[in-house]
Amino acid sequence: KQQASVFLKSFKSSFASQYITIAVIGLILWIRAFIPPVNMPLPDGRDPLYAILYDLLSDFPVFAAILGYFMVLGSAFLLNYIFNKQEIVTKNSSLAAFLFIVLMSYHPVLLTLHPVNIGIFILLLIFKQLFESYHSSESLDLIYAAGFFTGVGSFIYFPFLVFYGFI
Repeated sequence: KQQASVFLKSFKSSFASQYITIAVIGLILWIRAFIPPVNMPLPDGRDPLYAILYDLLSDFPVFAAILGYFMVLGSAFLLNYIFNKQEIVTKNSSLAAFLFIVLMSYHPVLLTLHPVNIGIFILLLIFKQLFESYHSSESLDLIYAAGFFTGVGSFIYFPFLVFYGFI
């Protein structure tokens, strides 16, 4: 119990040490993606932007895994930024980013540049835009950006089009 308390306290220290810890833990969890590298999933025909990414990166699975790691890490940090900015969690806490990276690193299929990973990153960008528009008197450009990101996300992962209803 005391070790868990020390672990949780470490996620309330400075952001720099928290982010370095999260990146290292994420890298440890993603090490199985690099040896042997996980192949990118085949595009299903409804995802034209992902098909382009697949054509460019499918011959380089290690590079695709590295990009996937940075996409998930960026999503974790963006989620943490949104939570802190909206005061959903206490200040100076990165526990949400830690939980996100652990959960996104669980399934071996997602340990590459997967359309779901890209879609989650875009969804977090949409949430960021919509939360900022809530506090802004001139929010038309933020709502437009959220709609644009929804369109881009649907070209990468077709089921993402469902989120257009949230805007």
